[in-house]
Amino acid sequence: MSNILKTADFKDMSQREIEAALTAISKEPGGMEKIASLALEPIQEDVLYKSKGRQIFAQKVLEPGEEAVLDGDVRVPGCSLSVEGLPYQVEVKSNRVRIDTAPISVKALVKWNELNYRKFDMLDWTQARAKSSLLEQEDSKAISVLEYASTQYNQVISSPGKLYLDAIADAASVISDNLRTKATKLIIPAGREKDLMILQYANGNAVNSNPFTPETNDEIIRKGVLGNIYGLEVISIPKKQDGSDIIDPNTCYVVGPAELVGVFVVRSEIMPKTQTDLRQEGELISFWEDIGIYCRYSKGICKIDLSAQS
Repeated sequence: MSNILKTADFKDMSQREIEAALTAISKEPGGMEKIASLALEPIQEDVLYKSKGRQIFAQKVLEPGEEAVLDGDVRVPGCSLSVEGLPYQVEVKSNRVRIDTAPISVKALVKWNELNYRKFDMLDWTQARAKSSLLEQEDSKAISVLEYASTQYNQVISSPGKLYLDAIADAASVISDNLRTKATKLIIPAGREKDLMILQYANGNAVNSNPFTPETNDEIIRKGVLGNIYGLEVISIPKKQDGSDIIDPNTCYVVGPAELVGVFVVRSEIMPKTQTDLRQEGELISFWEDIGIYCRYSKGICKIDLSAQS
């Protein structure tokens, strides 16, 4: 079922009735911005639920006018995302750190001749593309901060060629030793899911069953959660739509509780904007948000390197 049919505005309406309503809205002053707003609900719902960055880091939504000033620790390197989108080490001079936020956005161009087709399909296509792009951008920024922070405190654990159980256990032990609490998540590239499916561990001369327990709840699987191993929630991160990697295919991370790893700061939640583009003969629809990411304790992240050793 289309996500558009699930919005409160179109509850219990048929596609024909929705199409008639959208056509009437499009003819009103500011009609395209109203239509863009209708696509906002399913985008917000899926981005908030599926974003890996908002699962790895604790989310904090700022109040209007509130500065992103967060708890820090002068004894442990902290990392953040610059306005230019690059991770850097934060200079922590006290137990409070100010973090910058920066906008990310996605644009969709609806040609005027396409407006003669069904508005229902146009709206559904626009929100689907926007949702996918925003998720990719959020996850890419979160992983870039995670990668940078993973080398600031803990040593990298080697697991040559594939993901081995002892490497997972070693990384989880490092987190427990540093944070005095258990590790909670194992973050892997989607291409490494096969490593978990064939895991086995030895007990003397006997080989026991795979300790990885796959998730069966569809709602949880939609979040990218594959299952559980050694008490760690396994989060899988796929490639971008263009085929490029969000996470290095030879890298995995074990992390502690989100509130100890860091904060995913939201200054402005997803908002729609529209503009008529005369040169491209269409309506430009943009969805944007203003976010920042701060790794509070780099000792809460342990990197596993899967590169084959020479």
